[in-house]
Amino acid sequence: MPMNDVSSHNTEPYYTKTRSDVLAASHLLGEIFLDYRITDVLGTGGMGIVYKAYQASLDRYVALKMLPSNEYSPFHIQQLKDEAKMAAKLQHPHIVSIHLFAEDKGHYFFVMDLCEGITLEKMLEVKRKDKKRRRPFFSLEESLKILQQVGSALAYAHEKNIIHRDVKTANVMMDQKKNCRVMDFGLASFYRFPTGNTAKMVAGTPAYMSPEQTLGKDLDPRTDIFSLGVILYELLTLERPFPDTSSTRLFDAIHHRIPPAPSSINPEISPDIDSMVFIMMEKKKEDRYASMNECLEDVEKVIQKKQTHAYQRVSSYHARGMKRKDVYSLRKRRSVLKNTAVMVMTGLLFLFGLAVLKVKMLDSYRMDSHAKRDFDKAKNYMLIRRYDLAEPLLQKIISDYSRTPYAEKAEGMLNENRLVE
Repeated sequence: MPMNDVSSHNTEPYYTKTRSDVLAASHLLGEIFLDYRITDVLGTGGMGIVYKAYQASLDRYVALKMLPSNEYSPFHIQQLKDEAKMAAKLQHPHIVSIHLFAEDKGHYFFVMDLCEGITLEKMLEVKRKDKKRRRPFFSLEESLKILQQVGSALAYAHEKNIIHRDVKTANVMMDQKKNCRVMDFGLASFYRFPTGNTAKMVAGTPAYMSPEQTLGKDLDPRTDIFSLGVILYELLTLERPFPDTSSTRLFDAIHHRIPPAPSSINPEISPDIDSMVFIMMEKKKEDRYASMNECLEDVEKVIQKKQTHAYQRVSSYHARGMKRKDVYSLRKRRSVLKNTAVMVMTGLLFLFGLAVLKVKMLDSYRMDSHAKRDFDKAKNYMLIRRYDLAEPLLQKIISDYSRTPYAEKAEGMLNENRLVE
């Protein structure tokens, strides 16, 4: 998706929103906490529920992160407070700002900017599904701009002795003006302090973890550099460098496997970019960029078409006796064979599907699926006595999906509701 497509997705939720999220948190809709009236459930973050709230005194909407009602232990309250304190120390144009931490009516929460836009995770999902584009990849200019914005936010946090520890595409939001903001410092921690704050447990999102993070070792800013390298790899190739779904295999890949060079997947990528990505994702943190600022210097040199530090450095692949061109040539051959096999299998499956499926069957299945989805939603709304939300869905099923068995069920449920009323 080009950068100018962001505005068409400005209604994307702040966090992932599921039916269970709505059921778990909808009882607070309309409630007022201090000066904030809850208007919507935006979803769940790392350690809490995120709501959209209206602040009457300033006539604006904000995001409000609150602990679930079953997690009001002193430990969870302190966790939420620590997250708010951590993020409040970071006043940066590419970091979500925290306004307030408070307790009201027995609920603990903090208030932050409402980011309206789309996460990089959602943008990547759209691009992966859009197979009609001739150039599905993010352009190099787009990718480097995102890298600069996110990198500058993390560099600022590192200067404040804070590491994020959960840098991933779901935690980077892009607004309509194409500005990225880093969110969710729920796993962030201080470093360089002899206070025991450096975490020694495995925490984070596995696909974006550095090798040392998967082992629960002491962390420093170079773990965020590794995670940002994974994001850059995804932007350039639309693939994850370590795509395994099993945590055991995924961690083994992070420690031992060398992913294909981005240039073997996206021919527009230069050797400079390949080197920069691989230096960011070096297995040993000592072999990565020493700081995020050093990485950003290389980004600027790429933009100015100058030779980067990464291209001049010797990576771990060269230590294995392989020249740079040999590594890329081997990866490219493997990638071609793999892509060819995938294309052949995809073609065979597509032809088989055309021979088996019929248009009427597809239409019937699609209609049943939509009717079932709306019926389940209405049923859940009835369970929580939100009849005002359930009734329009039931009427829609009766009118739009009259040929499905759910139409009769919807009519029965609607009549029961009217009897109750």
